[in-house]
Amino acid sequence: KRTSDMMKTFIVECSVAGIGKKAREEAREELRETIDCAVDSQAQGSTVALLDTHVTANKIFLVMEAATEDEVLQVCNDTSVSVDQIQCVRWALISRTADRGFFQSLRKYLVTRDCPFIGMCTEDEQRRMAAVGEQNNRIFGATLQWDCSFVFDNTIMCVAYSPSAATLLQQASCSDLPPVKSIYQVKYKLEGKKDLDNQVNASPVSPNGIACT
Repeated sequence: KRTSDMMKTFIVECSVAGIGKKAREEAREELRETIDCAVDSQAQGSTVALLDTHVTANKIFLVMEAATEDEVLQVCNDTSVSVDQIQCVRWALISRTADRGFFQSLRKYLVTRDCPFIGMCTEDEQRRMAAVGEQNNRIFGATLQWDCSFVFDNTIMCVAYSPSAATLLQQASCSDLPPVKSIYQVKYKLEGKKDLDNQVNASPVSPNGIACT
């Protein structure tokens, strides 16, 4: 589906050293309160909203909705996080076949790839990409489940579930997309509570030099 012309979805990548450590639950709760306050302060005459959060070992990915990037940037400036980049979602793909019954037993990952001009894909090309993800869900079953993808101008970020980063990388390489650039294991939502990943203390894997954190 394509994002609205009025409201846009943004992915904000922020660096916060050690934020994914189990012992930093209080810090995550405080940070979520800070972001909520910053969003609320923009409520008058603004349309910005925080839709979701993904906490990895040293990064936070915020999924935000707003009319402009400036609104998102203003919220970020009112918090203590260091913003690495803000990307506007050009369109999104959502799996219709993912077996979400597997999610509880698998680890959640964000997978990024550099794909020049992917944000300009036609609807037929989008459908073909979605078909590859759906096919992988059927083929790999309990070892890989693609959930959704956010597509930017020149990058794609997929949300997927797998037993390990090594397994995910091996199976993700079976697609016709460019090589995987980075893999982030999602450890928490920004609420101080465990996300669906039941093994938050597992050591991150860095297969074949791919950035994984």
